[in-house]
Amino acid sequence: MVDCLEEFDPTVKEAGAWALSCIAKHKPEFALKIVEAKAVKPLVDCLNEEEVSLKRVASSALTEIARHNKDLARTVVNEGAIAALTRLLSHGDAVLKRQVCACLAYIAGHAIELADAVVSSDMLPKMPNCLKDVDIKVRMNAAYILKELARASERHAALIMRFVGSAAIVDFVSNCSGEARLPGIETLGFIGMHDEESLAKDCIKDNAHIALKDALMHETIDKIKERAAWALGKLGKHSADHANALAEADVLQQLLVAHNKPDASEDLKKKTKKALIKIIQKCNKIPLIEPLIDNSIEQDILTVLVDQCYQLLPLSLETKKYFLQCGGFQKLQGIKADGGTKLKELRDKINALYPTEVVLYFAPDAKERIIKKIEDAQD
Repeated sequence: MVDCLEEFDPTVKEAGAWALSCIAKHKPEFALKIVEAKAVKPLVDCLNEEEVSLKRVASSALTEIARHNKDLARTVVNEGAIAALTRLLSHGDAVLKRQVCACLAYIAGHAIELADAVVSSDMLPKMPNCLKDVDIKVRMNAAYILKELARASERHAALIMRFVGSAAIVDFVSNCSGEARLPGIETLGFIGMHDEESLAKDCIKDNAHIALKDALMHETIDKIKERAAWALGKLGKHSADHANALAEADVLQQLLVAHNKPDASEDLKKKTKKALIKIIQKCNKIPLIEPLIDNSIEQDILTVLVDQCYQLLPLSLETKKYFLQCGGFQKLQGIKADGGTKLKELRDKINALYPTEVVLYFAPDAKERIIKKIEDAQD
């Protein structure tokens, strides 16, 4: 079969490449046998042939080899595949570009040095066009490349922001639905995951949180909603500016809605809870978090919420007045908080910030006490 790749007739080459692709996809051991037979270099050479069908099959074979592990992927890289694949990103054939993007994504996903090899080929400037391709699978596979690069390291995430930009990724996520938008969602999450705050801030400026909120609200598959919640937590975890921007866009409320749905999966509940806690802990504006105070919220989340209120209330008289006037203080009194719990301790600490008569006035039993005083006065 390897000899077929050296034949002059392109149809013979294509048949050989197709056979190797079918063998390589089954398991790493088979792919290794193909590598040991020195088939990778001839497959790479086939990418430079004129026949589109041959390019397709050769790129498919290289994809099936590279997908298994980093050693096999490294062999593909060492034989010069990345430069040839990168050139084909501008090709007009959609099926070919699907395979090319898939191959580059598999290579980038195995190790940082392989991600380095992928970006060193100057493929990133071609990604915006791939993300806007008329073929949805080309767009999806291009997003998978970016996902793997963003996950590799902060440096790779920064390169994506420089050469592709979060606006292109947000546009991709906003203009598709279902499983197709998943790699774009994950790319935004991996960019936001890194310690460099400016990466997440730039994503937020380009409305990444709006696109992610839309996925959280309107997707019907829990896996997609989970990743959207995860990505929102990554964007909002960095600072008050990040968290406030998400809260102002109603992200916290939508995370709560997803968390409280009776049919939500356990993973979705975990992801939304974690995102809520990360964002709430960074919010520094009472008006953004006070509306969430409610007995229907899981107590772990409610405790974090009340704790953040307690951190903010002493900072200014205006904040304390607002909390009282907007009804937050009254809602706090109606929360079920058993003795000895942190929630009860936090409520007592907040109550201590206000005069005793205010606390008594808004206590759940205030009406009963007033009625009793009236009755006692009449007696």
